[in-house]
Amino acid sequence: MKLFLQRMKFIICLLLTIVLITFSTCSNDITVFNTQIQRADYAKALEIAEKMVQKQPDDVDSLNRKALVLIHLEREQEALPILDTVLSIDPDNDDALNNKSWALYNLEQYEQSYDIITRALEIEPNSDIEHINHGNVLLEMGRYTDAVEAYSKAIEINPSSDFGLYGLGCAFYWLDDYEQAIRQFNEYLKIVAGDADAITFLGYSYLYSGQMEEALKWIEILKKVADNRKGGLSSDILFNALMLQAEYEKIDGKYEQALQTLSEAEKIDTDETLYSMLGEIHYNLGNYTQSIRAYDALSELSPDLAYPNIQNVYNYLALENIQAASDAATKALELDPVNEESLNAMGNIYGWETQYRKAYDYFQQAVAINPDYATGHVNSLWALYGSGLYKKSVEYGESIADRFPDEPDIYGYLGDSWSKLQEIDKAVENYKKARECGLSTVYYDYAIAMEYFIDQQYDLAEASVDAALLAEPDNEVCLQLKQEIQGLRKNRYPIVWLILLSRITCMLLKSRTLTQSSRNSGKKTPHILKPVRLLKASG
Repeated sequence: MKLFLQRMKFIICLLLTIVLITFSTCSNDITVFNTQIQRADYAKALEIAEKMVQKQPDDVDSLNRKALVLIHLEREQEALPILDTVLSIDPDNDDALNNKSWALYNLEQYEQSYDIITRALEIEPNSDIEHINHGNVLLEMGRYTDAVEAYSKAIEINPSSDFGLYGLGCAFYWLDDYEQAIRQFNEYLKIVAGDADAITFLGYSYLYSGQMEEALKWIEILKKVADNRKGGLSSDILFNALMLQAEYEKIDGKYEQALQTLSEAEKIDTDETLYSMLGEIHYNLGNYTQSIRAYDALSELSPDLAYPNIQNVYNYLALENIQAASDAATKALELDPVNEESLNAMGNIYGWETQYRKAYDYFQQAVAINPDYATGHVNSLWALYGSGLYKKSVEYGESIADRFPDEPDIYGYLGDSWSKLQEIDKAVENYKKARECGLSTVYYDYAIAMEYFIDQQYDLAEASVDAALLAEPDNEVCLQLKQEIQGLRKNRYPIVWLILLSRITCMLLKSRTLTQSSRNSGKKTPHILKPVRLLKASG
């Protein structure tokens, strides 16, 4: 019996030794694996993970580590079956759910990624990592307000979460809440000093919030960061700095300077944003052929993108090449048939050729897709007015005016329509509302002056044209009207002014219409990576 007990003790000791050796080996493998992940030596980490899986083929932690490193290597299609195996063994494995969500995110399968990360949060609702990943997929889906909530929850759980602060800054940026974006990126930079992506976002946030001097300061900071980096990363950061500088110069109206800056950036790299900005600036300078070249280059980079074809519609219209404009609009509609901007561009072509009924149909298709598309509504008014349907134009304008209080052209076309209906007081009332919007004040002061002039209220007419000249003293059209008013007071030009002013009014109306119809590309996307997503490894 004693011998038996001694043997049992020996066997137990031997088993314990084997277990301890195995555990020690496994623990060592995990430590080495984690070290390689931290060093971003993913090839070495994969070797270790594969050995771990060979030793324990059904171990969910080992399988999850292998999937994790495959995702780091951008081999998501290989990682997904492994994660599915883990979930078949353990359906509530939080790490596998989180990592599967990331793999799907990288494959741009955002709806599926969202569903998976939502499941993960149900299992582990107090994980700041998963709230951050939840925010990232919401951000990609355009659900910026929900993304703010997700990132805020992550920061509540972990107040020093740099990824949470970064993501929150991105969400506020895309909500156009630049002050909040500035606050979050500044907080992030206290933790991760010198992060080029955050500095880039911060520069754009200051720029779009109108804080030009602050934006300029961060452009210089970004250039210094580029100087302190080595290799390709330095070039990428300098490219970002030059793109931000060009945007600054463009907004400041320094188009020629912006072109020079873009030329420097082009020596480093080319991307969609660069060609988009080149196209926009050349269009603003009246360099329509160069603008076409830039947008054609953008099309080569992104052949499935409707945007460059839409912009070229306006370039070709400016060159009076109607066939090329029509071809560009047709191409845009082929690429994106439910794009309101594509439909608007085609409507502009018909409007240019004074086929206002067809133009109206396209504008109405655009607002049917997006009822909040102000340009489509304004251009519908233009088409109704151009068709001579002044009463319908008034009805339409009055039905949408409250929805778009900051759109001066709505009141402008209401004023034009009331003028045609010989309702001078109502025309003046609407022109004044248009002027209060703060845009095209010279045009609307001139329009008011015209109404008073036609009504032979010469004192009021001269006061309005003087207000226009106060803003633009050398405006030839307004100077001509002032001369006409003074001439009539002296009983000169009794008939000629009718023909002359009618021609001037048509010219101004056409100019205002084309300005409204040709839209710029809007806010630029910083040339930076998406918000950082976080993987989870067991052990």
